[in-house]
Amino acid sequence: MRHLIIHRQRALMGFGLSYFCILDQTRDGFLARLEGLSRAECNALEGPTPITNGQTIEVPIDDQAHTFLIALYPEEKNMVTREIPVPAGAEDAVFVIQTDMDMRRGIVVSVGPGVRS
Repeated sequence: MRHLIIHRQRALMGFGLSYFCILDQTRDGFLARLEGLSRAECNALEGPTPITNGQTIEVPIDDQAHTFLIALYPEEKNMVTREIPVPAGAEDAVFVIQTDMDMRRGIVVSVGPGVRS
């Protein structure tokens, strides 16, 4: 059994928000699931794995290819990344989440490949 390892880099922007990892769901399907829910209801959904500021999570996955999303719910506005592919294989898959601030777009969340520490 391998793991999907995701490290959320510590950042001042969004420090109080939990991010969530959603495994093997489409972006459109997950956004439809959030339709009409309050921020508190989104944060309480079963299934997504929470990731706090500076935390690393390990989600068990099999050797097949997978996808995952990262979601956060600031100010009643749902933010969900694109579907991020995890290739098939026996090795752990490692990713890093970075949070930045853009004057036009607000909070910007990027997910990229990481290195196992």
